[in-house]
Amino acid sequence: MARLSWQYESILNSAGGGIYGVDLEAKITFINPAAQKMLGWKAEEIIGRVSHALTHHTRANGTPYPIDECSIDASYHDLEIHQADNEVFWKKDGTSFPVEYISTPIRDAQGVVVGAVILFKDITLRKQVEEELNLALQMETDFVSFATHQLRTPLAGIKWLLELALKQEGLPEDAVSLIQDARSSAQRLVEMVNDMLGITRLESGKVKLEPKPTNLAELTQEVLKDVGSQVEQKAQRLSIREESGLPSVYVDPQMFRQVILNLLSNAMKYTPSGGKIDIQMGQENGWVR
Repeated sequence: MARLSWQYESILNSAGGGIYGVDLEAKITFINPAAQKMLGWKAEEIIGRVSHALTHHTRANGTPYPIDECSIDASYHDLEIHQADNEVFWKKDGTSFPVEYISTPIRDAQGVVVGAVILFKDITLRKQVEEELNLALQMETDFVSFATHQLRTPLAGIKWLLELALKQEGLPEDAVSLIQDARSSAQRLVEMVNDMLGITRLESGKVKLEPKPTNLAELTQEVLKDVGSQVEQKAQRLSIREESGLPSVYVDPQMFRQVILNLLSNAMKYTPSGGKIDIQMGQENGWVR
């Protein structure tokens, strides 16, 4: 193959990323200093040799990487640009490093494909940062999950005791008011814990949905019982309008209960004391709304 012009050589030599070219037999035709440094090969040692056998022969998991599956060499077969950021290149000393690369077909002056040019960079540092970040996120998720699980049981006990106390006869009006406030606070804490637990499950992919036919009106009424004391506390008026013959919806009732609770909590939060909250359930274009 003819030598590259001095202009091209100058560009290749000054490039910070690794660059090398291959012909239609997958043999290296040129390689810049950055690529030589990263791969540990001198130009005179590697030019004319099959690149795949030297630098791309094995996958990151240690399994063989057949050349007919190599996306680098596919560029001059299918005439497409190929790129990857989850593979490794192998050095002369037998060690590997993670790379991000792009392989582009090379054409001659007549437009005929004569090989491919590969641009790559070592992404070891990026991978280390990603692993550290994933570890930190996992530790955070594990901590939140542990903490919320530990909080749910005593909070449920506190709420149950407060509800039991409210059923006692002859309590002074002030005591009833204080117990109701405490119960409302306990309920809000339970909701916060459930929200945190739900978020950690979503982030970790551990949420298992169990959809089944669910009566939306009944589910909403159940949620209203949980927030009833908060509505009374703010003197808010709550109205419910339900179309007759509303069909069941196919949802996970536990997860959808949280959806309704979040909607109601937001409505209560942003509705002033004495304000009105409307809940409407009906059908629209074949959907339950």
